[in-house]
Amino acid sequence: MGTVRAEQKREVARPLTKKQRNDVFKWLAAAGWSPERFQWSMAEAGEDVLAALVYRADTDYLFAIDPLAPGDITVNYRPGADAIQTQEDELHWSGVETHLVMWLQALRDELEEPDLWAALDALPNLAEGGDPDHNEPFTREEVRLIGERIDRVRGLLEAASLAPDVLADVNKKLDHLVDATKRLGRFDWRALAVGILFEAALAAAFDPARARQMMEMVLSGLRGLLGSG
Repeated sequence: MGTVRAEQKREVARPLTKKQRNDVFKWLAAAGWSPERFQWSMAEAGEDVLAALVYRADTDYLFAIDPLAPGDITVNYRPGADAIQTQEDELHWSGVETHLVMWLQALRDELEEPDLWAALDALPNLAEGGDPDHNEPFTREEVRLIGERIDRVRGLLEAASLAPDVLADVNKKLDHLVDATKRLGRFDWRALAVGILFEAALAAAFDPARARQMMEMVLSGLRGLLGSG
């Protein structure tokens, strides 16, 4: 069938029956999805225009059905089970339900998955800065202030309901970061902090906004101490 994409101008070549559309409605509800989050549209697949169930919030996500005949139904959906797009042929109508459920799970996974690259792109201004010549050791009071900031990060991570082993590993790295204030200059410590805090954000599967919040909690709050203006 090839790549499918939303199409609004042409008529559906092989529309679904009312019963088939009602079946899809029931399958959505049974899978725990509100049918209101979807709409029927059309998908262009080569020279054909197919009936397609489209996720309203992002019309790139769709489930297209080509009901040629029982035992010869094709579905094409995005996101796919293990790829950007999946196509399955020679299905009976009951097989359509199976793949619809697979599509809904893939859609849920895609919507809930944090965009780690976006998180990385959101942090350059925090990761940059500092003056290599401003690498004096921290004072005892500055070490105390940094410890307080790190404790706030621990609270944010605990609220994220991480698995106990993941939380323990992250806390061990934060302990290392606190201990490093007593042996590294502030410029060197800042570089270490950026790496450890970003690793913590990844472990917590934070979205970009929350990852930046955590980084700012330490780096921006200590900007004067770290020589970054």
